[in-house]
Amino acid sequence: MGHEADLFNANEEEKQGRYKELSEKFFLELKEKGYEILVLDGIDRLTDLKEIKAASRKIPEGFELIISADDQGSAEAFGFPYEAFELNGFEDEKNKDLLIDQYLLRTLKKLDKDQKQMIISCEGSVSPLYLRIILNELKNYGDFDTLEAKIASFGEDVISAFCETLNSIETEYKSDIKLFKEMIVLIALARDGLSEDELLRALELRGYKDKDVLSRIRILKRRIKPYMNHSNGRDGIHIRSFIKAIIKKYPELIEGCRKTLISVYKDNFVKHGRQIRNEWADIHGSGELLYQLEMLKDFNGIAEVINDPLLLEHIHPREYYSRYIHGSFFGADMNKEIWDRNEEGYSSNNRKMAELFAKKARESVRIINQKYPHPYKKKCDELRKKNDQSEFLEYRDLFYETTQFIKAAAAFERKALYGPKNKQESGEFRNEFSRFTKTTDFSETESFMSYLSNFGGDETGLSHQIEDLADDVSIEVSKTRKYLDSISFE
Repeated sequence: MGHEADLFNANEEEKQGRYKELSEKFFLELKEKGYEILVLDGIDRLTDLKEIKAASRKIPEGFELIISADDQGSAEAFGFPYEAFELNGFEDEKNKDLLIDQYLLRTLKKLDKDQKQMIISCEGSVSPLYLRIILNELKNYGDFDTLEAKIASFGEDVISAFCETLNSIETEYKSDIKLFKEMIVLIALARDGLSEDELLRALELRGYKDKDVLSRIRILKRRIKPYMNHSNGRDGIHIRSFIKAIIKKYPELIEGCRKTLISVYKDNFVKHGRQIRNEWADIHGSGELLYQLEMLKDFNGIAEVINDPLLLEHIHPREYYSRYIHGSFFGADMNKEIWDRNEEGYSSNNRKMAELFAKKARESVRIINQKYPHPYKKKCDELRKKNDQSEFLEYRDLFYETTQFIKAAAAFERKALYGPKNKQESGEFRNEFSRFTKTTDFSETESFMSYLSNFGGDETGLSHQIEDLADDVSIEVSKTRKYLDSISFE
Protein backbone atom coordinates (compact mmCIF):
# COMPACT_ATOMS: atom_id res chain seq x y z
CA MET A 1 0.00 0.00 0.00
CA GLY A 2 2.86 2.33 0.81
CA HIS A 3 4.38 1.54 -2.55
CA GLU A 4 1.13 2.36 -4.35
CA ALA A 5 0.85 5.65 -2.42
CA ASP A 6 4.45 6.50 -3.41
CA LEU A 7 5.67 6.53 0.19
CA PHE A 8 8.51 4.06 -0.33
CA ASN A 9 9.93 1.43 -2.69
CA ALA A 10 8.43 -1.80 -1.36
CA ASN A 11 10.85 -4.09 -3.20
CA GLU A 12 13.89 -2.26 -1.86
CA GLU A 13 12.51 -2.22 1.68
CA GLU A 14 11.89 -5.98 1.56
CA LYS A 15 15.40 -6.69 0.25
CA GLN A 16 16.82 -4.86 3.25
CA GLY A 17 14.60 -6.81 5.63
CA ARG A 18 12.52 -3.79 6.66
CA TYR A 19 8.78 -4.19 7.04
CA LYS A 20 6.24 -1.43 7.43
CA GLU A 21 3.33 -1.57 9.86
CA LEU A 22 -0.23 -0.34 9.90
CA SER A 23 0.64 2.30 12.48
CA GLU A 24 -0.45 5.82 13.30
CA LYS A 25 2.68 7.06 11.51
CA PHE A 26 1.69 5.20 8.34
CA PHE A 27 -1.82 6.69 8.39
CA LEU A 28 -0.38 10.19 8.91
CA GLU A 29 1.96 9.71 5.96
CA LEU A 30 -0.99 8.64 3.81
CA LYS A 31 -2.93 11.70 4.94
CA GLU A 32 -0.03 13.99 4.04
CA LYS A 33 -0.11 12.49 0.54
CA GLY A 34 -3.78 13.50 0.25
CA TYR A 35 -5.42 10.18 1.13
CA GLU A 36 -8.15 10.26 3.77
CA ILE A 37 -9.77 6.83 3.38
CA LEU A 38 -8.12 3.40 3.28
CA VAL A 39 -10.33 0.46 2.26
CA LEU A 40 -9.16 -3.11 2.88
CA ASP A 41 -11.65 -5.40 1.18
CA GLY A 42 -12.02 -9.10 1.97
CA ILE A 43 -9.53 -9.39 4.82
CA ASP A 44 -10.93 -12.84 5.65
CA ARG A 45 -9.05 -14.05 2.55
CA LEU A 46 -5.68 -13.33 4.15
CA THR A 47 -3.80 -16.47 5.16
CA ASP A 48 -3.01 -15.46 8.73
CA LEU A 49 -4.60 -12.37 10.24
CA LYS A 50 -2.43 -12.70 13.33
CA GLU A 51 0.64 -11.94 11.23
CA ILE A 52 -0.65 -8.45 10.53
CA LYS A 53 1.24 -6.17 12.87
CA ALA A 54 -0.40 -3.01 14.13
CA ALA A 55 2.04 -1.03 16.25
CA SER A 56 -0.60 1.53 17.08
CA ARG A 57 -4.35 1.13 17.33
CA LYS A 58 -4.80 4.87 17.03
CA ILE A 59 -6.14 6.16 13.73
CA PRO A 60 -5.54 9.90 13.19
CA GLU A 61 -8.50 12.24 13.41
CA GLY A 62 -10.04 12.80 10.01
CA PHE A 63 -8.75 9.50 8.58
CA GLU A 64 -11.10 6.61 7.87
CA LEU A 65 -10.13 2.93 7.78
CA ILE A 66 -12.79 0.65 6.31
CA ILE A 67 -12.33 -3.13 6.38
CA SER A 68 -14.68 -5.78 5.02
CA ALA A 69 -14.99 -9.46 5.82
CA ASP A 70 -17.51 -12.26 5.40
CA ASP A 71 -17.35 -13.00 9.12
CA GLN A 72 -17.02 -10.91 12.24
CA GLY A 73 -14.22 -13.11 13.62
CA SER A 74 -11.84 -11.86 10.93
CA ALA A 75 -12.56 -8.25 11.83
CA GLU A 76 -11.89 -8.96 15.50
CA ALA A 77 -8.63 -10.77 14.65
CA PHE A 78 -7.51 -7.72 12.67
CA GLY A 79 -7.00 -5.97 15.97
CA PHE A 80 -8.26 -2.41 15.44
CA PRO A 81 -11.17 -1.02 17.44
CA TYR A 82 -14.07 -0.66 15.05
CA GLU A 83 -17.69 0.28 14.66
CA ALA A 84 -19.41 -2.68 13.03
CA PHE A 85 -22.09 -2.46 10.40
CA GLU A 86 -23.61 -5.04 8.09
CA LEU A 87 -23.72 -4.36 4.38
CA ASN A 88 -26.94 -5.80 3.03
CA GLY A 89 -26.79 -4.56 -0.56
CA PHE A 90 -29.44 -2.55 -2.38
CA GLU A 91 -32.67 -2.03 -0.46
CA ASP A 92 -33.87 0.90 -2.57
CA GLU A 93 -35.02 0.17 -6.14
CA LYS A 94 -33.80 3.61 -7.24
CA ASN A 95 -30.21 2.54 -6.49
CA LYS A 96 -30.65 -0.63 -8.53
CA ASP A 97 -32.08 1.38 -11.41
CA LEU A 98 -29.20 3.87 -11.23
CA LEU A 99 -26.56 1.12 -11.25
CA ILE A 100 -28.13 -0.51 -14.32
CA ASP A 101 -28.19 2.76 -16.28
CA GLN A 102 -24.66 3.78 -15.29
CA TYR A 103 -23.18 0.37 -16.05
CA LEU A 104 -24.78 0.07 -19.50
CA LEU A 105 -23.90 3.68 -20.31
CA ARG A 106 -20.29 2.56 -20.78
CA THR A 107 -21.34 0.27 -23.63
CA LEU A 108 -23.90 2.72 -25.08
CA LYS A 109 -26.68 0.21 -24.44
CA LYS A 110 -30.04 0.66 -22.72
CA LEU A 111 -32.83 -1.50 -21.39
CA ASP A 112 -36.45 -0.48 -21.51
CA LYS A 113 -38.51 -0.03 -18.33
CA ASP A 114 -40.04 -3.53 -18.38
CA GLN A 115 -36.67 -5.21 -18.94
CA LYS A 116 -35.11 -3.27 -16.09
CA GLN A 117 -38.03 -4.15 -13.84
CA MET A 118 -37.50 -7.84 -14.61
CA ILE A 119 -33.97 -7.55 -13.22
CA ILE A 120 -34.86 -5.30 -10.30
CA SER A 121 -37.71 -7.56 -9.16
CA CYS A 122 -35.40 -10.58 -8.89
CA GLU A 123 -34.63 -11.58 -5.32
CA GLY A 124 -30.89 -11.59 -6.04
CA SER A 125 -30.87 -7.96 -7.21
CA VAL A 126 -30.12 -6.75 -3.67
CA SER A 127 -26.57 -7.89 -4.46
CA PRO A 128 -24.49 -5.51 -6.61
CA LEU A 129 -22.54 -8.57 -7.76
CA TYR A 130 -25.71 -10.22 -9.05
CA LEU A 131 -26.54 -7.11 -11.06
CA ARG A 132 -22.97 -6.90 -12.34
CA ILE A 133 -23.06 -10.51 -13.59
CA ILE A 134 -26.29 -9.99 -15.51
CA LEU A 135 -25.26 -6.65 -16.98
CA ASN A 136 -21.85 -7.93 -17.95
CA GLU A 137 -23.51 -10.76 -19.91
CA LEU A 138 -26.22 -8.56 -21.44
CA LYS A 139 -23.72 -6.06 -22.85
CA ASN A 140 -22.47 -8.87 -25.12
CA TYR A 141 -25.93 -10.26 -25.92
CA GLY A 142 -27.16 -9.34 -29.38
CA ASP A 143 -30.56 -11.05 -29.81
CA PHE A 144 -33.14 -8.46 -28.82
CA ASP A 145 -36.09 -10.83 -29.47
CA THR A 146 -34.95 -13.27 -26.79
CA LEU A 147 -33.58 -10.68 -24.35
CA GLU A 148 -36.32 -11.14 -21.74
CA ALA A 149 -35.88 -14.94 -21.81
CA LYS A 150 -32.17 -14.39 -21.33
CA ILE A 151 -32.78 -12.17 -18.29
CA ALA A 152 -35.07 -14.80 -16.78
CA SER A 153 -32.40 -17.49 -17.25
CA PHE A 154 -30.09 -15.95 -14.63
CA GLY A 155 -32.29 -17.16 -11.78
CA GLU A 156 -32.73 -15.62 -8.36
CA ASP A 157 -29.26 -15.61 -6.80
CA VAL A 158 -25.57 -15.06 -7.52
CA ILE A 159 -24.76 -18.79 -7.87
CA SER A 160 -27.47 -19.36 -10.48
CA ALA A 161 -26.38 -16.20 -12.32
CA PHE A 162 -22.82 -17.48 -12.51
CA CYS A 163 -24.06 -20.89 -13.70
CA GLU A 164 -25.89 -19.15 -16.55
CA THR A 165 -22.67 -17.29 -17.38
CA LEU A 166 -20.92 -20.66 -17.70
CA ASN A 167 -23.76 -21.89 -19.94
CA SER A 168 -23.29 -18.85 -22.17
CA ILE A 169 -19.55 -19.45 -22.50
CA GLU A 170 -20.15 -23.09 -23.41
CA THR A 171 -22.56 -21.94 -26.14
CA GLU A 172 -20.11 -19.34 -27.48
CA TYR A 173 -17.12 -21.71 -27.55
CA LYS A 174 -18.69 -25.03 -28.56
CA SER A 175 -15.48 -26.36 -30.09
CA ASP A 176 -13.58 -25.78 -26.84
CA ILE A 177 -16.16 -26.79 -24.24
CA LYS A 178 -14.03 -29.59 -22.76
CA LEU A 179 -10.92 -27.41 -22.64
CA PHE A 180 -12.86 -24.57 -21.00
CA LYS A 181 -14.30 -26.86 -18.32
CA GLU A 182 -10.88 -28.28 -17.44
CA MET A 183 -9.26 -24.84 -17.42
CA ILE A 184 -11.90 -23.13 -15.29
CA VAL A 185 -11.98 -25.95 -12.71
CA LEU A 186 -8.17 -25.99 -12.37
CA ILE A 187 -8.07 -22.23 -11.84
CA ALA A 188 -10.99 -22.33 -9.39
CA LEU A 189 -9.40 -25.05 -7.23
CA ALA A 190 -5.98 -23.37 -7.10
CA ARG A 191 -6.62 -20.95 -4.23
CA ASP A 192 -3.79 -18.57 -5.17
CA GLY A 193 -4.10 -19.01 -8.93
CA LEU A 194 -1.91 -20.60 -11.60
CA SER A 195 0.80 -19.18 -13.81
CA GLU A 196 0.46 -19.71 -17.53
CA ASP A 197 3.18 -22.38 -17.45
CA GLU A 198 1.50 -24.17 -14.54
CA LEU A 199 -1.86 -24.12 -16.30
CA LEU A 200 -0.32 -25.48 -19.50
CA ARG A 201 1.42 -28.25 -17.53
CA ALA A 202 -1.84 -29.12 -15.74
CA LEU A 203 -3.76 -29.27 -19.03
CA GLU A 204 -1.01 -31.40 -20.53
CA LEU A 205 -1.45 -33.87 -17.67
CA ARG A 206 -5.19 -33.78 -18.39
CA GLY A 207 -4.52 -34.81 -22.02
CA TYR A 208 -4.33 -31.46 -23.84
CA LYS A 209 -1.02 -31.50 -25.71
CA ASP A 210 -2.01 -29.52 -28.84
CA LYS A 211 0.42 -26.85 -30.00
CA ASP A 212 -2.33 -24.21 -30.09
CA VAL A 213 -3.57 -24.79 -26.52
CA LEU A 214 -1.88 -21.60 -25.27
CA SER A 215 -3.69 -19.32 -27.73
CA ARG A 216 -6.99 -21.05 -27.02
CA ILE A 217 -6.79 -20.69 -23.24
CA ARG A 218 -5.84 -17.02 -23.60
CA ILE A 219 -9.04 -16.43 -25.56
CA LEU A 220 -11.09 -18.33 -22.97
CA LYS A 221 -9.49 -16.45 -20.06
CA ARG A 222 -10.43 -13.13 -21.64
CA ARG A 223 -14.06 -14.22 -21.49
CA ILE A 224 -13.96 -14.56 -17.68
CA LYS A 225 -11.53 -11.69 -17.08
CA PRO A 226 -14.11 -9.57 -15.12
CA TYR A 227 -14.16 -12.27 -12.44
CA MET A 228 -10.45 -13.00 -12.26
CA ASN A 229 -7.46 -11.44 -10.52
CA HIS A 230 -3.78 -11.43 -11.46
CA SER A 231 -1.17 -11.56 -8.70
CA ASN A 232 2.46 -12.74 -8.48
CA GLY A 233 2.36 -13.78 -12.11
CA ARG A 234 -0.66 -16.03 -11.59
CA ASP A 235 -4.31 -15.83 -12.67
CA GLY A 236 -6.92 -16.77 -10.11
CA ILE A 237 -10.60 -16.36 -9.30
CA HIS A 238 -11.23 -14.04 -6.38
CA ILE A 239 -15.02 -14.29 -6.17
CA ARG A 240 -16.06 -17.15 -3.88
CA SER A 241 -19.55 -17.50 -5.32
CA PHE A 242 -18.06 -17.97 -8.81
CA ILE A 243 -15.86 -20.77 -7.44
CA LYS A 244 -18.94 -22.35 -5.81
CA ALA A 245 -20.83 -22.14 -9.11
CA ILE A 246 -17.94 -23.82 -10.99
CA ILE A 247 -17.74 -26.65 -8.45
CA LYS A 248 -21.52 -27.07 -8.55
CA LYS A 249 -21.64 -27.18 -12.35
CA TYR A 250 -18.65 -29.45 -12.98
CA PRO A 251 -18.50 -31.86 -9.99
CA GLU A 252 -17.23 -34.74 -12.12
CA LEU A 253 -13.94 -32.90 -12.73
CA ILE A 254 -13.11 -31.88 -9.15
CA GLU A 255 -11.25 -34.97 -7.94
CA GLY A 256 -9.18 -35.37 -11.11
CA CYS A 257 -8.22 -31.70 -11.23
CA ARG A 258 -7.14 -31.70 -7.57
CA LYS A 259 -4.86 -34.67 -8.28
CA THR A 260 -3.45 -32.81 -11.29
CA LEU A 261 -2.69 -29.73 -9.18
CA ILE A 262 -0.86 -31.93 -6.68
CA SER A 263 1.34 -33.21 -9.53
CA VAL A 264 2.00 -29.65 -10.75
CA TYR A 265 3.06 -28.47 -7.28
CA LYS A 266 5.36 -31.47 -6.88
CA ASP A 267 6.87 -30.62 -10.28
CA ASN A 268 7.60 -27.13 -8.94
CA PHE A 269 9.51 -28.63 -6.02
CA VAL A 270 11.57 -30.90 -8.30
CA LYS A 271 12.48 -27.99 -10.60
CA HIS A 272 13.54 -25.88 -7.64
CA GLY A 273 15.90 -28.54 -6.30
CA ARG A 274 16.89 -29.17 -2.71
CA GLN A 275 16.20 -26.62 -0.02
CA ILE A 276 18.95 -25.11 2.10
CA ARG A 277 18.00 -25.41 5.75
CA ASN A 278 17.05 -22.04 7.29
CA GLU A 279 16.89 -20.44 3.85
CA TRP A 280 13.32 -21.41 3.08
CA ALA A 281 12.02 -20.08 -0.25
CA ASP A 282 8.35 -19.61 -1.09
CA ILE A 283 7.86 -22.03 -3.98
CA HIS A 284 4.38 -22.00 -5.42
CA GLY A 285 2.49 -24.97 -4.03
CA SER A 286 4.24 -24.95 -0.66
CA GLY A 287 1.04 -23.74 0.96
CA GLU A 288 -1.29 -25.62 -1.38
CA LEU A 289 -0.07 -29.21 -1.57
CA LEU A 290 -1.27 -30.36 1.86
CA TYR A 291 -4.55 -28.44 1.43
CA GLN A 292 -5.37 -30.21 -1.85
CA LEU A 293 -4.53 -33.59 -0.30
CA GLU A 294 -6.82 -32.81 2.63
CA MET A 295 -9.69 -31.90 0.33
CA LEU A 296 -9.25 -35.31 -1.34
CA LYS A 297 -9.15 -36.92 2.13
CA ASP A 298 -5.96 -38.60 0.94
CA PHE A 299 -4.30 -39.79 4.15
CA ASN A 300 -1.69 -41.77 2.24
CA GLY A 301 -0.78 -38.73 0.15
CA ILE A 302 -0.36 -36.56 3.25
CA ALA A 303 1.76 -39.25 4.89
CA GLU A 304 3.93 -39.47 1.76
CA VAL A 305 4.67 -35.75 1.88
CA ILE A 306 5.48 -35.71 5.60
CA ASN A 307 7.57 -38.87 5.36
CA ASP A 308 9.56 -37.80 2.27
CA PRO A 309 12.36 -35.30 3.10
CA LEU A 310 12.50 -34.14 -0.52
CA LEU A 311 8.82 -33.18 -0.40
CA LEU A 312 8.61 -31.99 3.19
CA GLU A 313 11.54 -29.60 2.86
CA HIS A 314 9.58 -27.61 0.27
CA ILE A 315 6.50 -27.19 2.48
CA HIS A 316 6.52 -24.04 4.57
CA PRO A 317 6.96 -25.13 8.22
CA ARG A 318 3.82 -23.26 9.27
CA GLU A 319 1.79 -25.57 7.02
CA TYR A 320 2.55 -28.82 8.80
CA TYR A 321 3.09 -27.31 12.25
CA SER A 322 -0.04 -25.16 12.41
CA ARG A 323 -2.25 -27.55 10.43
CA TYR A 324 -1.45 -30.78 12.25
CA ILE A 325 -0.21 -29.88 15.72
CA HIS A 326 -3.77 -30.23 17.09
CA GLY A 327 -4.42 -33.46 15.21
CA SER A 328 -6.87 -31.86 12.80
CA PHE A 329 -7.41 -31.53 9.07
CA PHE A 330 -9.14 -28.23 8.45
CA GLY A 331 -9.38 -27.91 4.68
CA ALA A 332 -10.62 -24.50 3.59
CA ASP A 333 -12.22 -23.51 6.88
CA MET A 334 -9.78 -23.39 9.80
CA ASN A 335 -12.72 -23.57 12.21
CA LYS A 336 -14.17 -26.79 10.88
CA GLU A 337 -12.47 -30.14 10.49
CA ILE A 338 -13.27 -31.96 7.24
CA TRP A 339 -13.48 -35.48 8.73
CA ASP A 340 -16.40 -36.58 10.86
CA ARG A 341 -15.63 -38.57 14.01
CA ASN A 342 -18.06 -41.31 12.98
CA GLU A 343 -16.67 -41.56 9.44
CA GLU A 344 -15.28 -44.93 8.41
CA GLY A 345 -11.52 -45.09 8.88
CA TYR A 346 -11.44 -42.10 11.24
CA SER A 347 -9.61 -43.90 14.05
CA SER A 348 -7.26 -45.94 11.88
CA ASN A 349 -6.21 -42.97 9.76
CA ASN A 350 -5.59 -40.76 12.79
CA ARG A 351 -3.59 -43.57 14.32
CA LYS A 352 -1.44 -43.77 11.16
CA MET A 353 -0.78 -40.05 11.40
CA ALA A 354 0.16 -40.40 15.07
CA GLU A 355 2.61 -43.16 14.20
CA LEU A 356 4.07 -41.03 11.44
CA PHE A 357 4.67 -38.00 13.68
CA ALA A 358 6.02 -40.21 16.47
CA LYS A 359 8.49 -41.60 13.93
CA LYS A 360 9.47 -38.06 12.87
CA ALA A 361 10.00 -37.16 16.52
CA ARG A 362 12.20 -40.22 17.13
CA GLU A 363 14.29 -39.31 14.08
CA SER A 364 14.75 -35.75 15.37
CA VAL A 365 15.73 -36.98 18.84
CA ARG A 366 18.24 -39.37 17.28
CA ILE A 367 19.79 -36.57 15.20
CA ILE A 368 20.00 -34.28 18.24
CA ASN A 369 21.73 -36.96 20.30
CA GLN A 370 24.18 -37.69 17.48
CA LYS A 371 25.04 -34.10 16.58
CA TYR A 372 24.63 -32.28 19.87
CA PRO A 373 25.37 -34.50 22.89
CA HIS A 374 24.90 -33.20 26.44
CA PRO A 375 25.66 -30.80 27.97
CA TYR A 376 23.82 -28.32 25.74
CA LYS A 377 25.51 -25.41 27.45
CA LYS A 378 28.87 -26.51 26.11
CA LYS A 379 27.52 -26.38 22.55
CA CYS A 380 26.06 -22.94 23.17
CA ASP A 381 29.48 -21.72 24.33
CA GLU A 382 30.97 -23.04 21.11
CA LEU A 383 28.36 -21.18 19.09
CA ARG A 384 29.11 -18.00 21.00
CA LYS A 385 32.71 -18.17 19.89
CA LYS A 386 31.99 -19.18 16.29
CA ASN A 387 29.07 -16.75 15.81
CA ASP A 388 27.79 -18.93 12.97
CA GLN A 389 24.15 -17.97 12.57
CA SER A 390 23.35 -20.74 10.06
CA GLU A 391 24.63 -23.45 12.40
CA PHE A 392 22.83 -21.85 15.32
CA LEU A 393 19.52 -21.82 13.45
CA GLU A 394 19.90 -25.47 12.47
CA TYR A 395 20.58 -26.27 16.11
CA ARG A 396 17.50 -24.38 17.25
CA ASP A 397 15.22 -25.80 14.55
CA LEU A 398 15.97 -29.38 15.49
CA PHE A 399 14.72 -28.78 19.03
CA TYR A 400 11.71 -26.84 17.79
CA GLU A 401 10.52 -29.45 15.28
CA THR A 402 11.00 -32.24 17.80
CA THR A 403 8.54 -30.68 20.23
CA GLN A 404 6.09 -29.98 17.42
CA PHE A 405 6.24 -33.54 16.07
CA ILE A 406 5.68 -35.03 19.55
CA LYS A 407 2.75 -32.73 20.19
CA ALA A 408 1.16 -33.59 16.82
CA ALA A 409 1.65 -37.32 17.43
CA ALA A 410 -0.04 -37.06 20.83
CA ALA A 411 -2.92 -35.05 19.38
CA PHE A 412 -3.58 -37.51 16.54
CA GLU A 413 -3.46 -40.48 18.91
CA ARG A 414 -5.95 -38.71 21.15
CA LYS A 415 -8.23 -38.16 18.16
CA ALA A 416 -7.92 -41.83 17.21
CA LEU A 417 -9.11 -42.86 20.69
CA TYR A 418 -12.12 -40.51 20.36
CA GLY A 419 -13.33 -42.35 17.27
CA PRO A 420 -15.16 -45.66 17.00
CA LYS A 421 -13.51 -48.12 19.38
CA ASN A 422 -11.32 -50.83 17.89
CA LYS A 423 -9.09 -52.14 20.67
CA GLN A 424 -7.33 -54.72 18.55
CA GLU A 425 -6.35 -52.07 15.98
CA SER A 426 -5.08 -49.35 18.31
CA GLY A 427 -4.02 -51.15 21.48
CA GLU A 428 -0.54 -52.12 20.29
CA PHE A 429 0.28 -48.59 19.17
CA ARG A 430 -1.00 -47.04 22.42
CA ASN A 431 1.51 -49.11 24.35
CA GLU A 432 4.38 -48.27 22.00
CA PHE A 433 3.53 -44.57 21.98
CA SER A 434 3.25 -44.50 25.76
CA ARG A 435 6.72 -46.02 26.11
CA PHE A 436 8.16 -43.45 23.72
CA THR A 437 6.68 -40.41 25.45
CA LYS A 438 7.60 -41.63 28.93
CA THR A 439 11.25 -42.03 27.93
CA THR A 440 11.53 -38.64 26.23
CA ASP A 441 13.26 -36.25 28.61
CA PHE A 442 11.76 -32.78 28.19
CA SER A 443 13.61 -31.31 31.18
CA GLU A 444 16.91 -31.15 29.27
CA THR A 445 15.23 -29.49 26.30
CA GLU A 446 13.42 -26.99 28.50
CA SER A 447 16.64 -26.14 30.33
CA PHE A 448 18.39 -25.59 27.00
CA MET A 449 15.66 -23.25 25.72
CA SER A 450 15.68 -21.29 28.96
CA TYR A 451 19.41 -20.75 28.52
CA LEU A 452 18.96 -19.93 24.85
CA SER A 453 16.40 -17.21 25.52
CA ASN A 454 19.15 -15.27 27.31
CA PHE A 455 21.75 -16.01 24.66
CA GLY A 456 22.66 -12.37 24.05
CA GLY A 457 21.79 -11.23 20.54
CA ASP A 458 23.85 -8.02 20.59
CA GLU A 459 26.87 -9.73 22.10
CA THR A 460 27.09 -12.43 19.43
CA GLY A 461 25.67 -10.60 16.46
CA LEU A 462 22.64 -12.90 16.38
CA SER A 463 19.32 -11.12 16.09
CA HIS A 464 16.81 -10.68 18.90
CA GLN A 465 14.44 -12.67 16.72
CA ILE A 466 16.37 -15.80 17.68
CA GLU A 467 15.85 -15.09 21.36
CA ASP A 468 12.14 -14.48 20.77
CA LEU A 469 11.82 -17.80 18.96
CA ALA A 470 13.71 -19.52 21.76
CA ASP A 471 11.18 -18.13 24.23
CA ASP A 472 8.35 -19.49 22.06
CA VAL A 473 9.94 -22.92 21.89
CA SER A 474 10.47 -23.02 25.64
CA ILE A 475 6.76 -22.34 26.14
CA GLU A 476 5.87 -25.04 23.59
CA VAL A 477 8.07 -27.58 25.37
CA SER A 478 6.35 -26.84 28.67
CA LYS A 479 2.90 -27.05 27.06
CA THR A 480 3.81 -30.31 25.34
CA ARG A 481 4.90 -31.94 28.58
CA LYS A 482 1.70 -30.89 30.35
CA TYR A 483 -0.34 -31.94 27.34
CA LEU A 484 1.16 -35.44 27.30
CA ASP A 485 0.82 -35.80 31.06
CA SER A 486 -2.92 -35.19 30.70
CA ILE A 487 -3.47 -37.99 28.15
CA SER A 488 -4.32 -41.48 29.29
CA PHE A 489 -2.95 -44.24 27.09
CA GLU A 490 -4.46 -47.07 29.14
